[in-house]
Amino acid sequence: MLAEVIELYPNNHINKYEEAAKSENTKNAYGSDWTHYDNWCQSLKLKALPSAPQTVIDYIEFLADQGFKYSTIKRRVSSIVDKHKKHDFEPPKTYRVAETLKGIRRKIGGKQTPKQSIILEELPLLVDQIDTSTLTGKRDKTIILLGFALCSRRSELVSLNVEDISFVSKGIDVSVDQTKTMSIERKSVVYAHNNYCAIKALQEWLVASGINEGAIFRSINKSGKLGNRLSDKTVVLLVKKYVELAGLDPSLYASHSLRRGHATSAGEKKYNQSAIMKQGGWNSVAMANHYQGEGQRFENNTSAILRLL
Repeated sequence: MLAEVIELYPNNHINKYEEAAKSENTKNAYGSDWTHYDNWCQSLKLKALPSAPQTVIDYIEFLADQGFKYSTIKRRVSSIVDKHKKHDFEPPKTYRVAETLKGIRRKIGGKQTPKQSIILEELPLLVDQIDTSTLTGKRDKTIILLGFALCSRRSELVSLNVEDISFVSKGIDVSVDQTKTMSIERKSVVYAHNNYCAIKALQEWLVASGINEGAIFRSINKSGKLGNRLSDKTVVLLVKKYVELAGLDPSLYASHSLRRGHATSAGEKKYNQSAIMKQGGWNSVAMANHYQGEGQRFENNTSAILRLL
C-alpha cells in the first residue's frame, strides 16, 4: 500500500506543495539573501551549508558595519535558517546568534520608517496626472483606484485574473488570493459614480485592452502591444511616478501607501473595525485598531482641552 502511495505521489509532486508554502516575493527575497551569503562565504573560504554559528555571527556583524538595516539583517538570518532546514541541517540560529541580533537592534535601531498614506483626499491628485487617452493610462488609473478600493497588497493586485471578478448590480465581487494567509478572500467594491470610480476604470481598461481572460494587469510595449502579467514591483514604480507628478516626494510613498491610505481614510470616515478588517484582509484586531486610530487621531483628542482656556 505504501509503495502505491509513493508511486502516486512522488517526491517532486509533494515538493510542489512545499514550494507553495511561501509567496513568490518571500522566495525571491530568500533566494537573493542566500546568494549574497554564499558569495560572502566563498570570498572568505568559509562553509555556507551547513554553517557554523560563528560564521553567521561574523556575517551579520559585517552587514551591520556595512550599514544594512536591522530588518534586512534579520530577514537574511531567516533566509539562512530556512536554507538549512530545507536541506535537513541543524539551523545555525544559536543563543549567541540571537544575542548578536539583539545587540544590532539596540545599536542601530530596529524601527522601520513606514511609508506615508495616500489618503482619500489625496487620491485625485495622483489620478488627475494620468493621461487616460492612452492604453497605458487606462491601465495605470485602474491599478491605482482598484488598489485603493480593494485595500490589497501589491502582489495580490497583480495576481488578479478576469475570472476573479464578478460584476453585480451594486458593484463587483473580487476573489483575492491572500499572499500572507494563503487563502482566498472575497472582497467587494461599490460603484462610486464619479471620475474616481474603480469599477468604471476597470471596465474601460478591459474594453480598451481587449482582455477577456487571464491576467488583468499586463505590460504594454511602445507599440501598444500587451505583454505578460505585471510584476508587483511595477505597482511601486507607478505609485511613485504619479506621486511625483502630483508634486509630492516619491521617496515617502510606495504601493503600500494605497493600502494604508484606504484603512486610514476609512477610520477617519468612521467606518467600523470589522469593515476595515474585512477589506484589508486583516485577522489582527490590533492592526485594524492601529489604522482606525490613525484615521481618528484628531477626534476625541485630549489636547482639545486647550480650547477651554
